Amino acid sequence: MGKCKITLDKHFTVPGELTAEEITRLSSSQQAEYEKKLEADMDKYRLIPKQLSLLSLTKLEVDVQARTGATLEIDLKDYAAQP
Repeated sequence: MGKCKITLDKHFTVPGELTAEEITRLSSSQQAEYEKKLEADMDKYRLIPKQLSLLSLTKLEVDVQARTGATLEIDLKDYAAQP
């Protein structure tokens, strides 16, 4: 119980994303370059803005009380435009 930060995530596949097996076949320098490219590509295809999906950036917070069976609803329009 207490205050908790909330992050949102939606799994997606980046076009050209390699499988774990394919990544192990790359040299360490190729893996590093691939990771850098993948991160840049993820930013292009990201379905949820970073400010809602990264713990270090999220401003979404909820105060969790004793179990009540209540439903949590968050209007994301208020958060999506924040830098």
